[in-house]
Amino acid sequence: MKILVWLAVILTAFLFGAKLAGAVTCSWLVIFAPLLIVFGLWFLIVLFLLAIISIVALIALIDE
Repeated sequence: MKILVWLAVILTAFLFGAKLAGAVTCSWLVIFAPLLIVFGLWFLIVLFLLAIISIVALIALIDE
């Protein structure tokens, strides 16, 4: 996951520099898309872990 974050940061910095230099004419959303994807994946993993923990806690409460 750490490599994916570094690749997204490098790609975003490259696209950001190209946008400032005028070499790329795409929108700002496309430039920041790699960071949004990485943080979205991280958020998805966190939510998945919280869901598993809550299911285990619910099962423990039901068994009592």
